[in-house]
This record gives sequence, C-alpha cells and structure tokens, in this order.
Amino acid sequence: MTYLGYNRSDASGAFRVRLSGAGSCPIFTATATDSSGNTSAFSVNRSTCLRMPPLVGIGILVGMAGGGSAFTLVIRRRPPSLSALPWAAFGGLLGLGLGLLFLALPSVQVNWGGDNQRAAPVPMSANLPQPATLTPIPITPTPAPAPEVMALENASCRLGPSTQFNIATYFVQGQVVPLIGRLQQGGWWQVQPPDLQLPCWVSESVAEANGDLSAVPFVIPPAPPTDEPTEITPRGCWTWTGNKCEYRDPCPAQPTPCPTP
Repeated sequence: MTYLGYNRSDASGAFRVRLSGAGSCPIFTATATDSSGNTSAFSVNRSTCLRMPPLVGIGILVGMAGGGSAFTLVIRRRPPSLSALPWAAFGGLLGLGLGLLFLALPSVQVNWGGDNQRAAPVPMSANLPQPATLTPIPITPTPAPAPEVMALENASCRLGPSTQFNIATYFVQGQVVPLIGRLQQGGWWQVQPPDLQLPCWVSESVAEANGDLSAVPFVIPPAPPTDEPTEITPRGCWTWTGNKCEYRDPCPAQPTPCPTP
C-alpha cells in the first residue's frame, strides 16, 4: 500500500533497503523483479518491531513493578515491615514507570485492543499511477481451410465407394480436389473433380484428406451394381399403317413391318 524503496541484490540474493518514512512498527513485504521486468509474488510479511499480546504486556508491567519494589528493599536493607512500605511503593512505581517506558518504545507494540482489532486501511497514494484503460481489440477468426483430398499416388475415382463401381476419372499423384462427402463407416471420400459433372469416390488408402473435416457431411452411398443383366422391355416400334410407316408407342400386338424401299 505504501512504496518504501528498492535496491539491487548481490549474486546470492541478499540486499539491504533503508526504510525511510515507514512509521513505527510497519508490516512490509518485498518482490523480486528481473531484468525483463517480470515481478515475483509477494514475500512473507515482515516487521521491524517486537509485537506481543496484551497479557504479555501486563505481565511485563507487573514484573517490573514487583522487581522495583524488591530492589528498593534490598538496597535499603530494610526487613519487610510497615515502615518499608513507602520504599516498596516507591520502587514499585519506579519499576512500573520503566515498564511503561519500555512498552512505549517505537520498536515494541502491544495489541491492547485485542486480536480482533484491525488497523484502518491506508489510502492509496495519489502519486501512484492510475490503472491503464484497456481498449478491446476485435479479433477476426481465421476461417478454417476448405476440406480437400490429395492423391498420394496415381489413383482412380469411381462412381461409388467400392471397386464394383465403374471408374469415372483418374487422379495423378499430388492432385488436389475438393472434398464434399464421406462414408460414416469410413474408407472412402466423395470428391468433386472440376472436369466432372457428378461426384466420384476415392479410397482413403490412396488419398489423404486435409482441412476442416468436421464440416464434411456423411453421404448415403448408391447401391452397388449387380452382375445380373437387366432386361430391357421395348416400349414402341415402327409399323406400317397402310399408307405410311410411323412410330407407334406402345407397340401394337402384331405390328406390320414397314416395307423395305
């Protein structure tokens, strides 16, 4: 709360500071600051005077008064009697005065008010620098790079996430294409080559994904193709209607073939 001074320490960390204007019985602490301006935590509180509870102070006064009375009787060589009471009282007052003088020294402090009494807080000095006003600086977050896939080797991109699908295009090693989807169970990436209208799938074993993968949605893959041939049912046919050949849809049950010219 009150700045007292500073000094440089030696190589072992020892230092001396002259405390001027600290008042009587101050409680002080210290910090260490390095050459870069970094400051340590506060040290343990220290005091330059003898502090004692009220019972100890009362004991000192009683002891000094009793000692003064006994010392006066000894030097007067008077046995305990009523005629020695004035001298004993004089010695007691003298010892009591010496005890009060000792307790009044600036280096001695007795908490006569009890342990619950607290000193009033010392106001901050007007010479201390005012706290700096911090101006918030808006921080624009850097957007995450767009997800993309790079071919680790020459690879094929298929119409579906399986080798059963036909090959749509080929990638050369190091080629980068945008990543637009992925399988929930993993294993394949859905990409959109710039030279294709439809996306295709590339295996994770031959390609590496980069960027913000959390924004890549899961895609339901198409059904794998079957090996069974698909029967194509014709819908229309060319037939002779009597005077001309025309296309009929649907095809009649017994179409008349068109004449050959």
